[in-house]
Amino acid sequence: MPIPQIITRQHIINAIQRIGSPGNVPNINRPRSLALRYNNRNYPIKYVLSIAHEIATGRELPLRNFTTHIGRDYILGIGGFEIIRLNR
Repeated sequence: MPIPQIITRQHIINAIQRIGSPGNVPNINRPRSLALRYNNRNYPIKYVLSIAHEIATGRELPLRNFTTHIGRDYILGIGGFEIIRLNR
């Protein structure tokens, strides 16, 4: 399932601000191979997009509805964000 095009760059920034520290991310949602790098911190792509969707629509986007790679492509398509590969 594609990510709804309603999520903007500002929604993503607001989601990161809501999450705060990457340490606030639930263990199950921590990034494994790819991460959104913002202000020298790594955030899980899918979790950020889920929260951004909630900010935009009032409902979280279920994480099972899309892959990390689809999320990466969506964020890169918006522009202005860095996606990094994690060495794990």
